[in-house]
Amino acid sequence: MADPAVYNTVLKETKTIQTTTQEAGLAAALAGLSDDPGNPDNWSLIPLIPSPTGCLCVWNASDRFGCGCNCAWTVPAGASKVQFQLWGPGAFNMNGMCCAGSPTGASGAFASVIVDATPGDAYTLCSGCASCCYGYCSQGYAYCGSPSYVNGPGLTNLCAESGHSRISCGMKDLHSSYGQCRWRGVGSSEQSGPCICASGTWYCFDNSCASCGAIPFIPSKEQVYYGTATTGTVYGLPAVWGGGCFDTNHYGYMVSPPVIGPCHTAQPNSCCCHSFTSGSCCGGCRCKASAGYRCYPGSGAHFTHMMGGSMYWSGDYGRAGMVRVTWC
Repeated sequence: MADPAVYNTVLKETKTIQTTTQEAGLAAALAGLSDDPGNPDNWSLIPLIPSPTGCLCVWNASDRFGCGCNCAWTVPAGASKVQFQLWGPGAFNMNGMCCAGSPTGASGAFASVIVDATPGDAYTLCSGCASCCYGYCSQGYAYCGSPSYVNGPGLTNLCAESGHSRISCGMKDLHSSYGQCRWRGVGSSEQSGPCICASGTWYCFDNSCASCGAIPFIPSKEQVYYGTATTGTVYGLPAVWGGGCFDTNHYGYMVSPPVIGPCHTAQPNSCCCHSFTSGSCCGGCRCKASAGYRCYPGSGAHFTHMMGGSMYWSGDYGRAGMVRVTWC
């Protein structure tokens, strides 16, 4: 028969090892999500509720996929765990004038948490609104959509913010300094790349004298996720801008950032590269959600590419946010 004192000592040491391992795994998960949020390989580190028995999605898929909606939800009888997943709305963009354009709008931030459930508890679920209209070059302004959020027992300030429509803010985050006036890549000269115009909402090739250098996906330092839970850890991703690269002819490519899906994998075809080798115009409102483009919550607007003074269409709007609830 085992000595009770020895048994208790071994049990205590085992629990200590398990706790240390769990804490190390949590730290690794959070570090991976923070260092490279645009990499879908890291998204599997965000836990999913096991074997869910029910699901509710709050998302306005009508009205051009742009507006938000809300509802009240009560934890059903028999539920012991609940997962809340929040997508902030994506950012809109502008068309630009002459040889100009906008990269793919920033995706909305994302948040997820699994909490202990108490049947009968009531929650307010709100999916954020992206924008109510198309962006066009003479507007000269940019704004953020409304955040997606959940209010209720055991949660404090749980929300996912929208993407930002000012590409100058993306340049500030990429180069870690204010006053960025060109759309340019890491390591490039401050005088390279197209000029950022109209209050930072689109780029133009006036006076551009060099290629922009490769611009990667840019995680936002301001449009992020928030919140705490009494019985769970809040994981998430910040808003992410798309990238690309052009030469002085405005030939090159645009890359759309991946958008996280309900199973914490990339939405199909959300990350894609579009190349330009001639004076073609494309994107913007002609690639809107109602035409079948980027029809998933939290996606930023489709990029725009304008050549030869064309002004025949507007920019695109971002897609609305969503709140998804699963329980078991």
